[in-house]
Amino acid sequence: MPFRPLQQSPHALLIGLAALMLCAGSCVEIRTTSPRWDKLREIADPPAHAGGDNTRGPRGGTYAIKLHTLTGRDRLKQAHAFCAALRETGQIPGIWFVSRGDETTVYAGRFRNPKSPDAKTELAQARRATFDGGKPFRRAELVAINPERSGVTGRWDLRQHRGYRSLVLEVFDVDGSSNFRRQAEQRATELREETDLDIYYFLGNYQAYVTVEIFNPNVDYITVNGVETPGPRVRELRERFPTVLYNGKPRPNPKANTKDGMEPTVVIKIP
Repeated sequence: MPFRPLQQSPHALLIGLAALMLCAGSCVEIRTTSPRWDKLREIADPPAHAGGDNTRGPRGGTYAIKLHTLTGRDRLKQAHAFCAALRETGQIPGIWFVSRGDETTVYAGRFRNPKSPDAKTELAQARRATFDGGKPFRRAELVAINPERSGVTGRWDLRQHRGYRSLVLEVFDVDGSSNFRRQAEQRATELREETDLDIYYFLGNYQAYVTVEIFNPNVDYITVNGVETPGPRVRELRERFPTVLYNGKPRPNPKANTKDGMEPTVVIKIP
């Protein structure tokens, strides 16, 4: 599924991406260049067999608050819906999930020390939270997780919000540094500390995105007579972050129709 930008400028970004192509049951990686955001293809995952900086496991702490476990054929769909509904309540921060085998488990937070003040505070929040007419997490516990096992979805990894939208703030690529994915994660951490906003990352083979907030198209957009326009929350963030950065610098584009002549930030649909 490709990234689909919303409210783009007439001439959008010119960038190289990795595309994930499936052919005869095997993966073939193709680096593409597109002059328009609406033609960008999905960024491929870093290959598991690659060495050097491409070899990476999920980052984060080794403890999390276990909230709920789902089973059955529709467990992934249910997990997305469950997490989205729980996030909307705003009672428990850092909702994420992992799917292994026949189970999908929803967690909250990541902590290196289960006895830390943050861990204790967020556990208490989870136990107090009301959801679906009750307090289903009143017996929630901190459990150990293994961050090196495949399948753990990082708390700020954009992939777990498939189908929603987010505003791209910065792009890091292989032309800027071989450590571009690490730079994106580090920059996302810095922006969370600087802005107190939810800052996410999306890591690909040749590019990594840093984005801000998750938008629900049914809540954050207004549709009148079939025409969709961004709501106040989206507009406010685009005004606050008007320019997208490439490897830390704005990119000039005289055709972008912006006051400063730089490429504007853009809302994408999360693949």
